[in-house]
Amino acid sequence: MNTTTETKPQLYLYHISQTVRGGYNTFDSAVVCAESQEEAQRTNPSYIVGPDDSWEYDGSWATCPEEVCIQYIGIAAPHIAKGVICASFNAG
Repeated sequence: MNTTTETKPQLYLYHISQTVRGGYNTFDSAVVCAESQEEAQRTNPSYIVGPDDSWEYDGSWATCPEEVCIQYIGIAAPHIAKGVICASFNAG
């Protein structure tokens, strides 16, 4: 019988937003589940990155993590997985 238990890291919910890129085919905000504020700030809601993890690839989100505004929401329930929960996309 295996008595070891893996402890899952505590996850948190954050609202991320950007105002650098706007208009059609851009994301303006998202709610993400992450281990830290830094991880949340580095989350690109489009999941599309270019060579060398460049955010310039598709033009739908901020150009770098420093342009992302972040607001702590709270502790995530244990069943919520890391990543984007929902996002606001301005389709064109």
